[in-house]
Amino acid sequence: MSSIHLFYDHSNILGCGQLTAVSRGEKGYPQFRIYFPNLFDAIVSGRRVSTAHLAGSVPPNNEKLWEYAEQAGFDTSLLKRVAKDNGKMGEQGVDELLHKYMLESIVDADDGDKIVVVTGDGKRAEHGGGFYDQILRALNRKNSPLQVELWSWNAGRNPKYDELAKSESLFSINPLDLIYESITFIPGERIVSRLP
Repeated sequence: MSSIHLFYDHSNILGCGQLTAVSRGEKGYPQFRIYFPNLFDAIVSGRRVSTAHLAGSVPPNNEKLWEYAEQAGFDTSLLKRVAKDNGKMGEQGVDELLHKYMLESIVDADDGDKIVVVTGDGKRAEHGGGFYDQILRALNRKNSPLQVELWSWNAGRNPKYDELAKSESLFSINPLDLIYESITFIPGERIVSRLP
């Protein structure tokens, strides 16, 4: 039975979701929230999950998300933000950790499995490689290429992915914008809707 291997880049999804909220006339940071149970249900859609990895950085803390993700079977990796050369706090190693897990799944996945990536990030990582590179590896796996689904906000999706979707039949894009009201809320202003 085929299954999915799921990789969730929380920092990208939260940040680009905030941009999407502002473009819709709603409040962004710090009020904007993602309702992870509905997001997870929409992505998984009843399929068997073989591996699930969520990575993000702290602060900000989001204990409810981390607890829910762990209960849902995610391996959660939370890395502390560090001071960068410019004096600002930033992520270090979050994307690279997800790239490592993706590579492991690409090697170990059974024929017919799918790689599901939840991010719009298409740039090269600070220490080489990137989500786009790992997606290409899955699509070009020797002897048995893997199907890949990308779930992302339109506002934060690297244009490379749109180009790839035009030329690669094993690659599909699922815009989170289509289920915005079902996976986001603004405390005290808008509650989350049911999934369509």
